[in-house]
Amino acid sequence: MTSWVYVFSQFTPEALLFEALIIFLLICVYTGFWILRKRKFGAIGQDMPSGPVKSYLNELITNAEQVRLQLFGLLTASENSASQLYRLVGSKGTSNENLGSDPEFAKKYSNLEMKSLEQLKALELMATEKTRLEKDLREALSTAAASPEANDNSADRGTIVKLQQKVQDLEGKLAEYNVIED
Repeated sequence: MTSWVYVFSQFTPEALLFEALIIFLLICVYTGFWILRKRKFGAIGQDMPSGPVKSYLNELITNAEQVRLQLFGLLTASENSASQLYRLVGSKGTSNENLGSDPEFAKKYSNLEMKSLEQLKALELMATEKTRLEKDLREALSTAAASPEANDNSADRGTIVKLQQKVQDLEGKLAEYNVIED
């Protein structure tokens, strides 16, 4: 210990100041080097296993589909929308274990779940009925336009008006169910 004191006593205060400055600058450069290296290469030195990444991405995709269904409605051309929504909501794992130990809450939850399933079934039924009536209406309009004597028939016109009224009623009910569902 006394040898270090002897060595540093041989230098002038300016030389000690410059030595301290050089040591401080070396420490700053070394710290900057490691910060830049961590930013460039990241904190993880190993590859992450693919299992957690896949499950996280699947969860993100499911959430994105739910948001899309909530924002843009249930009617899609590719798949029956009500069953698609039930598949998305049902995939969350809503079992009785998640409901807790309160039997009253579990009963209310099961009642609400049954009501929502009934509404989904009614919605599907109305959507199929609407498409069937629209198809019938297009066929009636095409046959009425094709034959000139059918244009004079007031019974066909009455049927067309009734079908149009039925389509409007079903569209109104469908809109009500969409409002209730939201």
